[in-house]
Formats: sequence, C-alpha cells, structure tokens
Amino acid sequence: MDRGIDLILAPFRATGRFLAAVGGSSAMMYSRAASWAWDMYMTRTRIDYRGEVGDPMRNSAVSAVSGWISRNFPEAPVVIRRQARPGDDALIFPSNTGPGQMLRLLERPNPYYSGVLQWMATITDFLRGNAYWVKLRDESDRPVQLWWVPESLMEPRWNESDDTSFIDWYDYRVDGKVFKIRPRDVIHFRQGIDPLNPRKGLSRFGALFREVFTDEEASAFTASLLRNLGVPGVIIAPANTTGGSNIKTDPEAVKRTFMEKFGGDRRGEPMIMTSPTEIKVLSWSPSDMNLRDLRRIPEERISAVLGVPPGVAGLGAGLDRSTFNNFAEANRAAYTQGVIPLQRLIAAELEIQLLVDFADLSRGYEVEFDWRKASAMQEAADAVWKRYESAATKGLITRSTFKKAVGLFAEDGDDVYIQPNNYIVTPEGSPPPAPSSNLFLPPGATTEVPQFTAGVVR
Repeated sequence: MDRGIDLILAPFRATGRFLAAVGGSSAMMYSRAASWAWDMYMTRTRIDYRGEVGDPMRNSAVSAVSGWISRNFPEAPVVIRRQARPGDDALIFPSNTGPGQMLRLLERPNPYYSGVLQWMATITDFLRGNAYWVKLRDESDRPVQLWWVPESLMEPRWNESDDTSFIDWYDYRVDGKVFKIRPRDVIHFRQGIDPLNPRKGLSRFGALFREVFTDEEASAFTASLLRNLGVPGVIIAPANTTGGSNIKTDPEAVKRTFMEKFGGDRRGEPMIMTSPTEIKVLSWSPSDMNLRDLRRIPEERISAVLGVPPGVAGLGAGLDRSTFNNFAEANRAAYTQGVIPLQRLIAAELEIQLLVDFADLSRGYEVEFDWRKASAMQEAADAVWKRYESAATKGLITRSTFKKAVGLFAEDGDDVYIQPNNYIVTPEGSPPPAPSSNLFLPPGATTEVPQFTAGVVR
C-alpha cells in the first residue's frame, strides 16, 4: 500500500523539488517572453506571410465571415442565473442594484454607444485573439461605465525580474502616451491561451496567413487585369512585308496611342496604324488561369477555421451548393459552431472579471448567453419548447421547470405538476384500475363492455 502511494505522489514531490531548486518557492512561474505565437503556424516556408498580409481583417473573405459573427453575436442577450439548489435556478432581471446592475450596464455600457455596438467591436478584436474593456468606477468602487479599447492599444505587463509575476498592470497607449491600468479595472477576453505568452490569447488567424495572402494576390491580379484594358496584355510588332520596306515608327508612341484608344472609358474606339502592324493577344487569359477556383480554396479554409459555412457568409465557395432548403440548416450550423463557442468563453470571463464586482459568486451566480433569442436558432428553440412542453403536460416536470427551460419567468405558484385527466397512475404490480365513473363519460355512454356474438352487439 505504501509503495502505491509513493508512486502516485512521486510526480508531485518531484515538482516540489524542482520549484525549490530553481527558486525556493512553490508559486507558479511564467515565461518572461512577450512574443506573438502567430508565427508558430507558418511552417515549411521562409516567406513572411504575416508581414505581407498585415491585419487579416482587411481581407474581404475574412471580413465577410467575421462580420457575420459580429452581427449575429449580440442577438443572444447576457443573462444571469442563480442556482439555489441542484436543478433549481432563478433568473436575474436588470436592476439598479446587485447582479441585475451588471445586466443594465451591459445594455448601456457608457453614454455614447449601446451594448450591441460594443459587442460588435469586441468580437472583431476577440477573433484576433484578445479583446479589452476598461471599467470606470464610482466613489463606491462599483463599475458604472464600460469602454471597449482596441486590442492594438492595450498590452499586459508584469515585473520581468519576478518569474512568478503574471500580470501586474496593462499599458494603454493613447496619442503617444502610455497609461498604466490596474488588472482589476480591465476585462481581458482571450481566445484560448498563447503558449509562448500565456498572458494573452491565441488567434486562429495564424493558420490562415498563407490562404489570406493567396486570396489577396488573386484579387490584386484580377484588378490589375481589369485596370489594364481588361486583358492580360498584347504584343504590338511590325508585320512582315514583301516587296517593300517597313516604315519605322516610335514604339513608345505606338504604345501610348494604343493605351489612350483602348484604356478606361475609351475602350472600343477605332485605331488607324500608319505602318504594317501585327497585334497579338497573349495566349493565356483569366479563364485559362482558373482564378475562380483559385480563390475558392482560401474561402473554404477561412470559413472552416472560423466555424461559419461559406454560403452563410455569402462567399462563392458555398453559394454554388446553397439553396433555400438548406440555408436555414447552414445558418443554424454557423451559429452553433461559430458563435456559441465564443459565447461560452466570453460568459466565463464576464463571470469572473465583471460579475464579481456586483455579486458574491459563491452564492451560485452564473453568466450565460440566451441563444434562444437569436434568429438563427429559432427552430432549435422551438424544438426545446416542444420537448419540455411534452414533459410538462405529462406531469413529468413542474410548470416552473418548463418555464425556465424556455426562457420564461417562473412565478411562485408554478412549482406544480400538471396531471392529465386521461392518465391513471398505479403502483408497479398493482391490479388494473376499475373503470372510471360516468362523471367523465358523455351523456348516454356506459362503462359496460359490449359482448360480440356472430356480429350482433348485445
């Protein structure tokens, strides 16, 4: 028995010896690095695709997908529940005190814009890996305003001489000035954790820089073709003549004349050459290069990483197979894969970084997003309603449980079971119940069982 316990505790004892050897402390230690882990995704290449692309949000395909997420995210409002006992929770409503004050603050975070607008800006940054809010407090130390801060202006900082320091303050840069903000006054939303710097989140865009670069190059190439006469280019050369000499012309003058005649809004005008000339269009064209299929691959990868089907975001990679019959299903899949996972992450951070200022978390308060209010999830919400309604009308759950499951307010008198009058409940092993009285039978009916003989009812 002692030998088994020693084997179980060996890793923990080894960890304690390691901590004591490196610093004599049992506190957790963190890296001093502040590098950006996006680079770790780019393998088997020496090209700096991240540097070439810059901000991936400027790409039209990324903007389409991220825009769909940021537009649909605010449709599910934040709700707070308090669980008094297992299986029994109460919905908290907006108010001027307590946890309800947090809900009111989320609806109107500051005097200048709404909570919906703040959520849209927050989600755009969150997809990059990190999003920040700053709390403004009143004299009672209670947050009274919330301000979104662009992620490019905020940076977590710590004491670099202390390996056990996680985040000591945040640097907030405004017009060349740096302000230090306490961690308790910052709400930091992280999309995962950067393994090279656990103080920050890790964006999935790191795996997409090559695809975004490909899409940008294809877009720039197409735009250049359209700008330059709408064709890849031509070769203007003196024609071979027999029995005479070629008339010499200025090549640059011919080029300028050709571009003036066929460039921009003057396309299609006639051109007269003063010497024998041969004009050849290059044999390749946009259709030969299949640029359409070339751009579909980045669209599919971007949609897959962000969890939104390309057809839902309006990208060509999904529109070819999209119909009105499957659009609702794709819309629901986009919400469940691209929005609800983000809501879970953000709800957890709201609970420990904001609700803690308004309520005692030990009393069972929880933060969540009510996805039943989202338009993309109405069919799923209807299915939940029917499932709980069926259980409630059969007396399997209380009316209060049914209301809470579908997002309705449960009153004090709802802790009752609905017993249908056409159901008879008997203990297991008991004899069948006697026929019911005539009280519930229509006029003229009888409980006597008819006897059938040779087709005659007696």
